[in-house]
Amino acid sequence: MTALLLVVAAVTTVGQGSLTLDKGSADGLRRGDTAKVYYELTVAGTPRRIDVGSGEVSAVELHRATVTLPAGTRVRAGYAVELRLPADRLAPPASEPGAGARIEDGSSREVELLRRKLAEATQQAAAAAAANARQVADLAARLQRAESALAETRAQLAAAAAPASAAPSLAPESAPAAPPPTAAASVSSAAGSAASALPLRMALLPAGAYRIGLAREAAEFYNEQPAHEVRLPALLVDLAPAVAEGASAAGGEPPPRTEVAFAEAAAACAARGARLPTEEEWEALALAGLVRASAPLLEWTASWYAPYPGNRRPEPEYGESMRVLRGSDRAGEVQAHRRRFLDPATRHPQVGFRCVVPQ
Repeated sequence: MTALLLVVAAVTTVGQGSLTLDKGSADGLRRGDTAKVYYELTVAGTPRRIDVGSGEVSAVELHRATVTLPAGTRVRAGYAVELRLPADRLAPPASEPGAGARIEDGSSREVELLRRKLAEATQQAAAAAAANARQVADLAARLQRAESALAETRAQLAAAAAPASAAPSLAPESAPAAPPPTAAASVSSAAGSAASALPLRMALLPAGAYRIGLAREAAEFYNEQPAHEVRLPALLVDLAPAVAEGASAAGGEPPPRTEVAFAEAAAACAARGARLPTEEEWEALALAGLVRASAPLLEWTASWYAPYPGNRRPEPEYGESMRVLRGSDRAGEVQAHRRRFLDPATRHPQVGFRCVVPQ
């Protein structure tokens, strides 16, 4: 016969029809175990035990157990529970033969797994560090090339500011020379009355491959990524946006022509034998230093608003309903990569245009 042990469990909560035990004081409980419920009180200085009846263990959880009280039991404080449990329930489990060896073997496998993971993580960190070093070197080289191009462009712009008989060129010495004065004069003579009243200064953007957009970690907005390469033709480019009719250069730069819809801007360029630049061409112009941001101005481009190649994030405005605007909303800051869009029929006081002539 299995020996029974008397266990008195502490009651933590008393509810309607049940009470909760601290399982730590009566470990080994199982559902269906019988529990004798009682409470103690002192009568005339003599402690007395009042039996309430037998309850049943109805639920056993990790740290507590629930005992169902006999029907009609009043809810009151001071209940205690007495249980008689088989002694083998409270005894610690006997060690199995070979358990220590199995534990040691498991620990060895875990150590070996962690060592492999550490080695892999170390290799990955080294590879990432090498990749970062290559990226830093590439960025440094690109910065040096961009600074050199900027210095050259500034020199060209300074030369363009003075009266000259030919359009300035950004092409290297081995590239074809800029068109002769007669070509620039023919473009100027085809312009409207506003353009013909002012000297039209243009610069040459050489044909070649240009890097457009930004890498994911450098882009401020998702539609500016990813960076990609495009090939562009040689272009003669207006050094300034189209100006308003009747504008005068006296006292400073003439104001740009704004509040013009896309079709009107395209027609104005076509009347000069020119066209609007694509957004890739506009970004190349800005990166080459041919765009100045003396005043906040956005400019129409010939491009529909669409995602860059490799950008799979959807946007409801993508498609052939919006035209891309390029430019800057802050004076003195050329936002070369910033992409904006607008309904082509809209006339906006901060939207103008410039023209290009493919060569």
